[in-house]
Order: sequence, then C-alpha cells, then structure tokens
Amino acid sequence: MAAAMGIDPVEFRLNHLADARMRRVLQAAATQFGWSPKAAPSGRGVGVACGIDAGTYVASIAQVRVDKATGAVRVTRVVCAQDMGVLVNPEGALQQMEGCITMASGTR
Repeated sequence: MAAAMGIDPVEFRLNHLADARMRRVLQAAATQFGWSPKAAPSGRGVGVACGIDAGTYVASIAQVRVDKATGAVRVTRVVCAQDMGVLVNPEGALQQMEGCITMASGTR
C-alpha cells in the first residue's frame, strides 16, 4: 500500500498506527536499522512488518538483494524489535527471536 501511494513504508505505518506500544517498537526497529525515509517505490530491497502474537509486539525490517538475472532473493540483514513485557528468561527470549527470524528467512 505504501508503494502504491508513493510513501515511505515506515512513515506509512506510523501514520496509521494508533497503538503507542506498536509505534515504539517500530520506531526502535527503524532506529536500530538506521532507517532513512525514502518515498516508495525507492528501488532499495527492504521490507517492513509489524505484528502482535501472544501479547508480544514485533517490528522487523529486512534488507534483501535480488539477482535480476535469476530473480533469486537473498536476505542480507534483519533487524527485529520486540516488546515482550517482563522477561523471565532473557536467553530464551533471544533464542525465540532468532528462531522466528530464521524460519521467516527460510526458502520454500
């Protein structure tokens, strides 16, 4: 939708997010990524996603490279911010995040 409207994808989401907690998570991911706003379509290979699962707020930004000859897509970088609330097991939380990123980055 952001590309169709010619709007930066992070800006588009922030403009339509009323949930303060999700806004903070998305802003944290964008800051850590070093996001610089560009009107879509920008020609750069990035994807932005937000979601809520089991009370955990998640925002991820992925950088990809596309081989124009073959169409093959390669994930080159992922930044993920999560607000899980109180952490009882920080190492387990990190492993959960890494596992989710690995699964999402997998091939068919």
